[in-house]
Amino acid sequence: MFRRWVSISGKKSILLLGPRRAGKSTLIKQLFPSYRYVNLDDLDELEQSRRDPKGWLLELGKSVVIDEAQRAPEIAIPLKKVIDDEGAHYVLSGSTGLGLFQKTTETLAGRVEIQQLPPCCFGEDKGEPLHSLDRSMVNTKRHREAQRELKDFCQFGGFPEVLTQDSPHE
Repeated sequence: MFRRWVSISGKKSILLLGPRRAGKSTLIKQLFPSYRYVNLDDLDELEQSRRDPKGWLLELGKSVVIDEAQRAPEIAIPLKKVIDDEGAHYVLSGSTGLGLFQKTTETLAGRVEIQQLPPCCFGEDKGEPLHSLDRSMVNTKRHREAQRELKDFCQFGGFPEVLTQDSPHE
């Protein structure tokens, strides 16, 4: 996976929102490799989070990623308490289209930094952003290649899974 053009401070707990397949889980694992990772697509974890939200959070520890957090909105109030009382740092992720975090964002106001992760920008899979166009590139092979890449990007989109395919036909 390539490096995304986003930054997350990590000072507060984080709520990372974005469409499905935008690369939220991959980005979180890259930025927070030492954090315990829990995915609420795991039905056992989901059941535990619903049965005893505060106990579950305390058991997880103080540095935790909770992926697909929209599946357990009942953790919002206990999460606030654990952040305040235990000094825990959480990274929550979820899809924006699920209306999940209305209650969560109200409950965690001031404690959570909300970040949006859109699909990739054009060229993001190629490396660091370029902020100027070198005139010598115009009418070169690289310029023609960039035009083709832009056409493919416009046709197939900017989701990481698409950008990492070897050919547009995949």
